[in-house]
Amino acid sequence: MSFIGGYQSNFNFNALQLVGDIPIDHTLGGYGVASGINAYILNLNPAITGYRAGLPLEVMFTHPNGGPSTLDVDGNGPKSIKKIVNGALADLDVGDLGIYKVYILIYDGVYFQLANHYEGGALLLPPDATEDLRGIAQIATTAEINAGADNSKIVTPAKLAAYVANKLTGLWEDKGLIDCSTNPNYPAGQVGDAYTVSVAGKIGGIDGDAVAVRAIIYCNVNNAGGTKLAVGNDWTIIQSTTEQATEVIVGMARIALQAEVNTGTDNATIVSPLKLKTLLDNRLATETVSGLAELATQVEVNAGVDDSRIVTPLKLITFLANLHSSEILSGLIELATQAEVNAGVDDLRAVTPLKLLSLLNTLLQYKPGGAPGAIIPYNGVQNAASANFATVLNGQNNTAAGPYSMATGQLANAILYGEFARSGGGFYNTTGSAQHSVISLFNIIPAAALAYPLTLDGNGVSAANRWRVPLRSIQHFTAMVTIVQNSGTTGQAGDSWTGIFEGAVKNSIGNATWIGGDPTLRDTRQDPGFFPTIQFLPNGDEIVIAVDGMIERSLHAMVTIFITQTKFALS
Repeated sequence: MSFIGGYQSNFNFNALQLVGDIPIDHTLGGYGVASGINAYILNLNPAITGYRAGLPLEVMFTHPNGGPSTLDVDGNGPKSIKKIVNGALADLDVGDLGIYKVYILIYDGVYFQLANHYEGGALLLPPDATEDLRGIAQIATTAEINAGADNSKIVTPAKLAAYVANKLTGLWEDKGLIDCSTNPNYPAGQVGDAYTVSVAGKIGGIDGDAVAVRAIIYCNVNNAGGTKLAVGNDWTIIQSTTEQATEVIVGMARIALQAEVNTGTDNATIVSPLKLKTLLDNRLATETVSGLAELATQVEVNAGVDDSRIVTPLKLITFLANLHSSEILSGLIELATQAEVNAGVDDLRAVTPLKLLSLLNTLLQYKPGGAPGAIIPYNGVQNAASANFATVLNGQNNTAAGPYSMATGQLANAILYGEFARSGGGFYNTTGSAQHSVISLFNIIPAAALAYPLTLDGNGVSAANRWRVPLRSIQHFTAMVTIVQNSGTTGQAGDSWTGIFEGAVKNSIGNATWIGGDPTLRDTRQDPGFFPTIQFLPNGDEIVIAVDGMIERSLHAMVTIFITQTKFALS
């Protein structure tokens, strides 16, 4: 079978002998059905032995193409199929070759050109129309419309109107109009009864279904009428497609513009898939905008420098599981058990305040003074170390009241033999014995001051914080006094004098008196020419250490007094 100018003949050129330049082997044409997809194969009968420029072929294809395609005729090698677009050859696009349509292909020496294809891309033989592809569609007959089984043909407005009219006046028994503005109940009905809504509202009572104008109420089951709850399932509501579509009414709706989709404020138009995709493709999530976001890789999560991707729970758990705190890195850390805190050998866990307090209470016995070996660490007044080996660390008027207990602080006191009291500022005036106190003084002595008194608080003539001797007490003391020149126009800064005084004092009736005379000075050390004057002066129940200032010299006076006190007339 050959093609010559549209004329087909059964004349067989193989029976001829080649004389001169007469072409053979389907040079004048050929017809066949090509198989395959994109890389098509065509076998002619009889077969050709080679390609020749100008070779025409009539070809049908069993499968549509999915893009650029080739044709291999009788095993002579694949050749690209081209179409003419805007005056130039171009590769085929998806769907350019339909199934079982005859296409004319002419070999130009390099390609097979698609001859029956309009310039610009329109096919002479367009494909059949589908929901996804524009093409040729057949108009359905009235019988096909009534059957409602063919999804490949189209319906004309006239046939649609005739079909609807037939349904209303034939298959349905038209019962007339129904006003739904007052939300009426469903009427009594027989199968096939139909009412047309004249005024919008609800049908089936106040809790019924909303209906629009021209909606059809169709009776499925014989019923006596009533509310939606009673007979609503016996009726079918067919909304008019000429009404504006809403969330509860099926009707007509306009496709939204891209700007309207992007704005997201119009609730009366519909969104097409393309516009929705365009919106989503351009809506990236930020800290202030909800949108699309890419999942971070585990490497990006671990690096912690990308603020545009999101972290999945699994990657977060993986990151946290490998992130441990150290001395230079913040991270997750496990709480130590009490046993680990007490052991003190684990440097990778954290200690809670409660476990730390428990450890300190175990090691240091921070507890009330009534417990043996207790340590009372807090400030206060009249704290008592009342148990064996108990200790008061600081405060005022504290008492060592248990065997081998100790009290420190201002005016500390011991009331039993064997206790120890270290007092900054004197002893508490109660009965007791074998008390020990250390008083430390530091004062600045102005130049040329006479008998400048030294006090515990360094305030000179202040009457507070003096060295006092309690009633019915004897104190034996050793005082180390150091005087240093700070500045002045006479002498040199740094000149010093050091001496040790020893003495004893008693308070029997409220006044302090020396025992065996004034304190004795021994073991002096001084720079040449530096001789300050120091006095120990009883004054009522107190002892005042006074230093005379030196001419044109500012002095620093430092005194440490070690006192042992014994009480008498014990009760």
